[in-house]
Amino acid sequence: MALSATQGERMIRNFNLQAKRFGVLTGSLLGGAALYVLLMGNVAAPELADASKAALRSASGAPQLVAVAPLVDGRRVPLPVDLAVESAATLHGTTADRLTTEWAGMPPLGEIAASLTSLPFLLVTGDQDALFPPAHFEPLLGLPRLTRIRFPRADHVFSEVRPGLRHVICRWLADTLRL
Repeated sequence: MALSATQGERMIRNFNLQAKRFGVLTGSLLGGAALYVLLMGNVAAPELADASKAALRSASGAPQLVAVAPLVDGRRVPLPVDLAVESAATLHGTTADRLTTEWAGMPPLGEIAASLTSLPFLLVTGDQDALFPPAHFEPLLGLPRLTRIRFPRADHVFSEVRPGLRHVICRWLADTLRL
């Protein structure tokens, strides 16, 4: 399943703004996965596929990709019902069933990530993540420009390590951007 035209348009607009300013793409959970999909041009409308590729080319220098605990394969890790219900309650205009369908329909990142080998890529994960345990990220581990940072005590939302999370992301960006 591709991103809907509306989702794609919103992400491309945001990407154009952020990439021109910073050349950095960030996302967590579905946001991290959706960045891959956007960069692959895997959106519902063909004109958005072209727009996503143009947005990537317009970035200042080569963009960097930061994904914090992203969904790698929604078919192998189904969206828990309680999380679908909780998430739908906080999002306007969607339902738990729709979120579950979208989750399962995201392209597996292992199948498309190889095309992102030219991007510096930071993958941040938590070893105590009950939703996405360390093995969930194995399909991404062979990428040549991947830096993986694991937080041994972190849960899915990095509850106890947020200052450290901010620090490692900022340090990686500074090193990668040579600031």
